[in-house]
Amino acid sequence: MKMDLIVVYAPTHTSGFKVLDVFDERGLIEYQIVEQAASRFLSEDRLAEDPIHPVFDQMELLRNFSMECSELSGHASARLMSNEELNQILLSVDHVPEFVEQINKNGQLLENPNSNNGKGLWGKLFN
Repeated sequence: MKMDLIVVYAPTHTSGFKVLDVFDERGLIEYQIVEQAASRFLSEDRLAEDPIHPVFDQMELLRNFSMECSELSGHASARLMSNEELNQILLSVDHVPEFVEQINKNGQLLENPNSNNGKGLWGKLFN
């Protein structure tokens, strides 16, 4: 069984919610899954604006999207996390091995999920 999926979002200036990243302990999930899940809740025009970073008008739609991503990717559940919450977690750990850069470059996160007895980044994100 895979760990939870994390859906990172940020509020938009128009009171919506933009998906920034969707990842698990191995890195970003496939963009096709994000696009397929978003297509269930957004019009074609809205989805075409940015299919891998969809914007939802309501938090309930964002929750439904995260559950759909979880189901499509074979995860037990999904966890919504605001960009602000993720940043606070990143600031609270002693060692962040180029976390943001690694996601942006190739979707692979290199820190061992079990390192630091659950007190490192992965322990805070997935436990």
